[in-house]
Amino acid sequence: MRDSFEEFQSRKHSAKVELLKALRRFCSRRADVVIVPSRYLAAAIAHWGVPATKTKIVYNAVDSVRLTPASVPLSAKIKLITVGRLIPLKRIDSLIGLLPKCPDTGLVIVGDGPERERLQDLVCELGLEASVYFAGKKSKEETLALMAACDLFVLNSTHEAFPHVALEAMSVGLPVIATAVGGTPEVVRDGKNGALIAPNASGALFGVIANLCSSATERERLVAGAKRTVEWFR
Repeated sequence: MRDSFEEFQSRKHSAKVELLKALRRFCSRRADVVIVPSRYLAAAIAHWGVPATKTKIVYNAVDSVRLTPASVPLSAKIKLITVGRLIPLKRIDSLIGLLPKCPDTGLVIVGDGPERERLQDLVCELGLEASVYFAGKKSKEETLALMAACDLFVLNSTHEAFPHVALEAMSVGLPVIATAVGGTPEVVRDGKNGALIAPNASGALFGVIANLCSSATERERLVAGAKRTVEWFR
């Protein structure tokens, strides 16, 4: 997938895809209630002609968990983690590209997808084999255990409808760095439980990572805010 959600809505596609989009609009308009997991998606379906009176927002819930951190084969002092399908819009390549400027910082990548080989090649080109761990596709429990072994969660996407994975990271006590796209600002509050940056802003992403990596006090403050957020979504 190379189109963002917004691009998919606005661009013309094949006749088959356009027919499916028309059917989606037709069914949504005729439904008694349309349930969506974020205000962002509620606004999106309003453009399909679905009245606000028929739209109900039900956020995905998350539980606070206590678990044993997984073993991560990285010796770095600070460990970042990102989770998701390895596709271009996740912008994991940009995150990898920042690591040479982040001393004693490693990255755990959970997920699989068509970008994996290219990302692995990039890691080799940058000489980061000892700093990046490709964990592959994991179960929810395995993913949470890997999160618990890390210090910061990073979501560098150019699109997110509702980043439930960010809530899961908060549930294990991680501050979240994320791009301010889609429904993400409904979960991540800049300076409260994490940090929000503009999409495709590598300089800003580096600045936030560098700041949080160097300040355990700031990480702990954001973790406290993350715990309050998780309680709200329970």
